[in-house]
Amino acid sequence: MARTLSDRLSEAARVAFVGRETEVRSLHAAIVAPESQFAVAFVRGPGGIGKTFFLDALVDSLPRDFLKIRLDCRDIEPTGHGVLSAVAASMGLDPAQADIETLSRRLSDGSRRGVITFD
Repeated sequence: MARTLSDRLSEAARVAFVGRETEVRSLHAAIVAPESQFAVAFVRGPGGIGKTFFLDALVDSLPRDFLKIRLDCRDIEPTGHGVLSAVAASMGLDPAQADIETLSRRLSDGSRRGVITFD
């Protein structure tokens, strides 16, 4: 199968990502640990220092069977409903029918672990 432009750009970004491998490995280990060590991790810093590349490297390092939801907050209405709708849409659910109970059940059904990044 031919690689898409997105695949090529992601690969180029991974190759260019340097300097935070220790942090990626540390957070990766915490996420994949058998016993969850946390529910939320914050990655913060000034614009342009590589937070998006860091998150991409982290998510790309996770096992294939993980649910990986990447959300760009520039595209999300800054309300509770907007966040729920964005998560629902990324999971293939009808955003208009998204509510916290439905999403909570789907995200915690135990069939696979996952991570949601808000960039």
